[in-house]
Amino acid sequence: MQTYGVNANTQITIEELEKNNQKVPIDLNEIPEEYREIYKILYEPLSVNELSSKLKIEVTEVYSILFMMELEGLIKKYENKYVIV
Repeated sequence: MQTYGVNANTQITIEELEKNNQKVPIDLNEIPEEYREIYKILYEPLSVNELSSKLKIEVTEVYSILFMMELEGLIKKYENKYVIV
């Protein structure tokens, strides 16, 4: 499909969309050590309180780690729960 102009819309197939949305597995050795415990249990969306409870660490420490992980693009917040990007 040929497009013109700066704001031209492009169309993609469902297959292309699914391919673009597939998560690439990340080697845990590439994740900084202080993030690994949280990263390992974020296979499902979890809230700060759920993470704190599962990891048995203070909520303030969880917030601090999540903030840094979010800045580094490892996770994102969606509907008050955190997920791996």
